[in-house]
Order: sequence, then C-alpha cells, then structure tokens
Amino acid sequence: MKTHAVLALALLLGARAAVSQTPAEPAPDQQAEWSAIRAKPLPEDPASELCEIIEGSHSPDGRYAFGFYSEEETCLVDLKLNRVIAWSPVAHRGPNQKYNYNSLEVIWSKDSSQVLELEQGKWDTHQAEAFRISDGKATWLGDVMTSLRQAGDAREKKNPAFKGAMTIGAAEFGKKLSLSGSGVLQVPQSLTDDSHDFTFSGSFSSGKFKVESLKAK
Repeated sequence: MKTHAVLALALLLGARAAVSQTPAEPAPDQQAEWSAIRAKPLPEDPASELCEIIEGSHSPDGRYAFGFYSEEETCLVDLKLNRVIAWSPVAHRGPNQKYNYNSLEVIWSKDSSQVLELEQGKWDTHQAEAFRISDGKATWLGDVMTSLRQAGDAREKKNPAFKGAMTIGAAEFGKKLSLSGSGVLQVPQSLTDDSHDFTFSGSFSSGKFKVESLKAK
C-alpha cells in the first residue's frame, strides 16, 4: 500500500511540474523572433509558389486562407489575387490541418474581415494571432494567447484554476475590434479530471489584446 501511495504522489507531483513548466508567456528572444516574422516584407512572388494552403483554413467567403510556409511560420493568403498579405509566427508542420496532437485552427468573423489563427497542442493553445482584413490588405491585431496567459497568472492566487494549461475552444469577434470566447483550463497528465471552463473578453488596440474579463468556473 505504501508503495502505491508513493507512486501516486510522484505521478501527481509530476503532473504539477508539467504545469509549472508551461511558460506564462514566450521568452524575450522568442517574442523578438515572432515580431521579426510579422514584420517581414510581403513578397512579390505569387503565393502559390511560396506556400501550400492549409486545409480547413478558408474564410467564409472563400477569398482568404492560411498557407504553410515553414515549420516556424504561416502566411495569410488572398486567393483571389494569389498574394501573401500577412506573415504569422503561428507554427505548423504542413498543409494538413492536424499532425498528431497539433492542429491549426482558424476562427473567422462572419464577414471574413477578422480572423483568429490558433496553434492547438495536446494540452493547450500554443499561439493565437488575430488579423483584420480590408480590401485585400491585412493588419495584425495582436497576440491573444500571451495576453490571456498574463491575465491568468495575475488571477492564480485568487483562483487556482488558472494554474492549468489554457485551451481556447471558441471565440467570436464583436464590434469595435472586440473578441470574446471560452475554453478549458486543465492540468496535463492529471490523475483526476482537474479541468475548469473559462470565458474571456477583450479588445484590440495598438497591436495588443487587452483582456477586460477572464473568469473560470
């Protein structure tokens, strides 16, 4: 019995350690790499010669989609003009939507003018970048995932649920560059069903997502 108890405790501590190893936000050097990718000049070459369109990433009107460029970056493509209109640091492995536990998911506004691009992992959302599109030109709105993690860290002491890994499950764009959504907080490899639902809302301004509400049940 004592051996089983020690083993169970070790596994539980391991699960908690896995959570503590999940970075609250990207390291400064990684942030710099992401900023450099976003700032890359847009190419003159046709998008079809540079990237492969990722399945399931098309906008509701069919004009836009995300393309696989490398394992470190993707791109937003205007299919009508066959042009790359934005670079994104959201990582992916190829043109398929899913590779093992990793998948690329996109959430579009109904009018195809705004989009949230997510890199989903086994336990959490690794990255979430938002863009706005007007007349075939894209504007980066902000890094949603980093802002949510920072807001979650600030709430940990009052609500331990925010120690869990954060996965965005749904989101919707609203008026005045706003975004709201929901998801799950969970402890990776937990011995129990230690998960909590969360909701969030906020708005974009000057390349940053400002979290105005973040609640966990």
